[in-house]
Amino acid sequence: MTRHSGHLAVLATLLIAACLMWPSQASAQSWPNEPSGSTLLNDYAFNATPGGGWLPAYGSGTIGADSTAPFSPSNVLRYTFNPSTGSGGGDIYYPLPSSTNELYYAFWWKPSNPYQGYSNNHNKIAFLWTHTGEYYMDMYGPPFSTSRNIAFQIEMGVDNSHLGNGFGDVGGTWVLFGNKANPAIAMGQWHRIEVYNKTSSTNSSRDGILRWWVDGQLFGDYQNVNYNDRTFSHLQLTPSWDGSEQHSNADEQRFDHIRISAPKGAGGTTKGDTTPPASPVNLRAN
Repeated sequence: MTRHSGHLAVLATLLIAACLMWPSQASAQSWPNEPSGSTLLNDYAFNATPGGGWLPAYGSGTIGADSTAPFSPSNVLRYTFNPSTGSGGGDIYYPLPSSTNELYYAFWWKPSNPYQGYSNNHNKIAFLWTHTGEYYMDMYGPPFSTSRNIAFQIEMGVDNSHLGNGFGDVGGTWVLFGNKANPAIAMGQWHRIEVYNKTSSTNSSRDGILRWWVDGQLFGDYQNVNYNDRTFSHLQLTPSWDGSEQHSNADEQRFDHIRISAPKGAGGTTKGDTTPPASPVNLRAN
């Protein structure tokens, strides 16, 4: 082998290694808080709706151009609430594998400025469903405010009042704010939202996880959440206006790209996990 061909061989080897490393590096840069080793479930640029495995529930929004889209321009998913209407927006959902007990999801999101919002301060963004309950991500704040907070309204019929840092009913709905940071979210700007979830081992064991980041900053880290089911059912984008109040101006929520992954596969175990499986119960010898 000549010296020239040897150099080419070394270069080829380095290029192959770089290509093999690129997906994980790109993911870390784009979705910095996605747990390493996660199994990718969905990565969608919203070039069509419905599409990419996403299904319509009560309306699938529209696809429009937005040159400011930060991740995968120029198309974005748009939900518009027109003036003098008492309903609008819509819902699309992504079904999850039946064994999903851990979930990471992230997306880029922009509310319009101004954004009217409900008089009760709650404005839906997304839902995560178990098979018998849900929580929804909430843009919380008074109508026409130029900044709002990200909150989570947990509606699972189990007690989460011990979480504090919010309000609600003992044993019922609980509205939860960030416990690590809770700065206001500017209207009319793109924000990257990342969320990690893990179901609790029982309805009252207080060992479930809800953790979220906005623009790379950790806002909430709760590791004592009660979930009412052991697996998740589906993720739903729900910027709906489903009340009787009317808009006085056109408001919008926009989404640019979404990523969903299962940190331990679809309910499986991570590589290197040496924890033995639980002993089977209710077995009977014949």
